[in-house]
Amino acid sequence: MTGNDMIRMVSEAPLYRRVHQKADFARPTFIVCDVDEMEKASKWFKAAAGRKSEFIGGLQAQRNLTVIGNVDVDRLRERPDLAVVAFGRQVRRKCIALALNGFRNVLFREDQKYRGGRTQYDYLEKNKAALSELFGLLADDESRRTLGSVIRHRISGDHGYLRMAEYPEYSHPQVRARDGYGVIDAGAYDGRTSLDFARRVGAGGKVYAFEPDKSNVKRIEKVIADELTPEHGQIEIVEAALTDKEGFVRLKASGSGSSNIDDDGDAIVRSTSIDGFLAEDASRRCDLISLDVEGFEQAVLEGARDTLNNRRPMLQVSIYHAMEHLFEIPLALARMLPDYRFYLGHHNSYSTETDLYAAPVERIAS
Repeated sequence: MTGNDMIRMVSEAPLYRRVHQKADFARPTFIVCDVDEMEKASKWFKAAAGRKSEFIGGLQAQRNLTVIGNVDVDRLRERPDLAVVAFGRQVRRKCIALALNGFRNVLFREDQKYRGGRTQYDYLEKNKAALSELFGLLADDESRRTLGSVIRHRISGDHGYLRMAEYPEYSHPQVRARDGYGVIDAGAYDGRTSLDFARRVGAGGKVYAFEPDKSNVKRIEKVIADELTPEHGQIEIVEAALTDKEGFVRLKASGSGSSNIDDDGDAIVRSTSIDGFLAEDASRRCDLISLDVEGFEQAVLEGARDTLNNRRPMLQVSIYHAMEHLFEIPLALARMLPDYRFYLGHHNSYSTETDLYAAPVERIAS
């Protein structure tokens, strides 16, 4: 793959999501909403289009989609003429659920007016060499298309270009927790991801949930008390910040998923490195490291050099907190770990949740 291939993929990146327009009412329509929004959605469409929508589906939980009339979702997925409309509250959540059900092309009833984002109109021009190197590093076409979509978003400012993965975040088909694994979950926040890892590793596995924010630790404790079962792996809470060294750091504690190390933080918390933590107890396994630590991913990886070289775990790393992380983190890892395979996934209709997935060749399923 060459730089020209990357440029072509960026230029040909499709627009997956946009605002519903008047002309779209002429198309067969599938409205997706929460169950309690169905009546409101039906009335909106009939008043605007002068007819009923052909299909309407209700979402339950994160990805359970049921179409009224016992219509098979697979049938709808095979219809390129279908206008799929995300209706109602929390549209971002609905877009994630639709992607997990195989619907990437979505129309919004209203402009989402996403604020901020990661727009830099000269991003490709300024970083072409590094982005081309990353493009050539990626192991499959899905990852390369995802990269093209992220770049297209950044140089255009339109979030609709972002190609959302059809698999859940932290569950890449090749890079995910498996039975018996030891998992480091850094930035565990409310414990939901740690619980999902515990379900995947089973009773023979273990999850180390690193979380420095005391209010978030209480959330994790509640999840463990309420939902962890004997069939799940054990979750051990480690109330510390992961960095590249042992000691103490200041934390800006927000009681959310955005708590982060900051020299102006009002809380002082213990810090440790992955290498240091694992060296404390030889029985601790490390088969997968999952990192979402609000921009400190590079420092955490630097503090895991011995682990990466000797234990060769799989990696799931957030690479969106800084614009340059998209290429700096994977290229640095590729130099350190030349026989790893690298994949890219994006898991939001917004510009967050772009993740690098990496695994040594011996852990890749044939």
